[in-house]
Amino acid sequence: MGNLLVVIVIIAAAVLYFRAISPHMDRKRRRKCLAYAEWDYAHRGLWDKDQGIPENSLPAFARAIREKAAIELDVHLTKDRQLVVIHDSNLKRMCGIEGTVETMSYDELARLSLCGTEYTIPLLSQVLHLVQGRVPLLIEIKTVSSRDTEICSYLYKELEFYNGPFLIESFNPFALRWFRQNAPQILIGQLATGAADLPNLNIVLRTASWLLLFNLISQPDFIAYNLHYADCISVRINQLIYRTPVFVWTVRSMNEYRQGTAQYSTVIFENFIP
Repeated sequence: MGNLLVVIVIIAAAVLYFRAISPHMDRKRRRKCLAYAEWDYAHRGLWDKDQGIPENSLPAFARAIREKAAIELDVHLTKDRQLVVIHDSNLKRMCGIEGTVETMSYDELARLSLCGTEYTIPLLSQVLHLVQGRVPLLIEIKTVSSRDTEICSYLYKELEFYNGPFLIESFNPFALRWFRQNAPQILIGQLATGAADLPNLNIVLRTASWLLLFNLISQPDFIAYNLHYADCISVRINQLIYRTPVFVWTVRSMNEYRQGTAQYSTVIFENFIP
């Protein structure tokens, strides 16, 4: 009886695990994701510090367009509810001041310099006007907390009449679930990485990210996973059993590019041109 109970528990745990890591399985949506995967994605645009082109800046996006690379970018919501394109919430690294994007208005942010250059933090609307559908966009939603999904409605309104191709991704499964429930036509991707790469989270959340357990909440169309941890069993199961498209990040050399394109659907790259 004891052995039978153990077997039942193991089977039940396995069923729950496979259910938790499964994507939104739809063949038509998978084909659309794979069409997007025909592109390589320039991480935060095709920036180059040596050339004075900051990440997530208009010239970085213009350069990506010239090189016919798709663009990965990050969006935050400002204090006055404007969508701006920048990776960090904290402004110290990019603008050299203390403070966060979410506690400042766009007018305040627009006066700041990106890495000491002439360029400033762009509005998402400015980026959309620049790109005009010429290359796909991979838009990462940045939130302050996992339950903070206010940005989603603003982002949806901004993109509602944009005619170019785009996908949405986020580490926050609740933000992705918002799009699944309110804008189901938009393709969404769950960002994830190894547990060691998320030191600010508790062990439960780090493990959930690593094992793709957040898929239970987000039901993503694709996965965007850190290349250096992508040998994770959950990624392999998604590839082999569920045939989930996997975008890997961040590829920084030709060796990593060859590895990424050989083993996964596509790559998100920086610091070189493939």
